[in-house]
Amino acid sequence: FNGDWLVNRKNELTYKYRQTYLRTKTLHEHIVVFRGHWDVGKNKLIYRLERSFNSFFEFKAEFRSGKLSVLDRTIKFNVGLIFSQKKVRRKLRETVTLYGRWDVKKGMKVMFTIAYSGGRRRRIEFGVEKLISAAGKVKLSLTSTEGEKLGVELDITKSFKNDAELFLALS
Repeated sequence: FNGDWLVNRKNELTYKYRQTYLRTKTLHEHIVVFRGHWDVGKNKLIYRLERSFNSFFEFKAEFRSGKLSVLDRTIKFNVGLIFSQKKVRRKLRETVTLYGRWDVKKGMKVMFTIAYSGGRRRRIEFGVEKLISAAGKVKLSLTSTEGEKLGVELDITKSFKNDAELFLALS
């Protein structure tokens, strides 16, 4: 795997590599797109492959910041990669950015909806451990769906004040 791993504009995991054909001595670039969806766990970012029950890529990851904003519409992760090649071990640190929309639903459910190719949409669901409200702001401490603390807070700011008040009343 000497190529580049990327997340494309449709939030899909891709692998780009170059191959030289010896007969013609021409260089060809190939891109493999892995269809699937993202999921988040404690200290990991998971890309689950479409049409497969147990095939996935799992990356050691952490949120780039301890705070997320509803207005930002992204989740950024620092992802660590370690690989070996001919007795040489390398470590890489990359940033993976997922684009989507935040939703806060009654029953303390927080969702990040991501659009993929072909009009597909999938949600990453989060739980809420604690809720702090002050001066037109609401902070939600997020957990995984299994209840693991993720070490990140979601800020809902003044522009969402009425929704935040409604959310507080429902919870």
